[in-house]
Amino acid sequence: MYRTVDQAVTAMLAKYEVLTKAIQRAQQYAHKAKTEESFDFWISVERELQKLKPKKQFKFKTKEE
Repeated sequence: MYRTVDQAVTAMLAKYEVLTKAIQRAQQYAHKAKTEESFDFWISVERELQKLKPKKQFKFKTKEE
């Protein structure tokens, strides 16, 4: 199917367009994996997709008085 993690990431982003759906699909593939090798592959794809997610920045309210 895919030879490298990068190929899988780009293909999944092109196919699903929304990052969260691509991550969910990678998790499903990992869950259905029959060999440990394919499980590791899909987990690494999921991690690469997670890295593309924007980081949440927490906003702290300060009292200005």
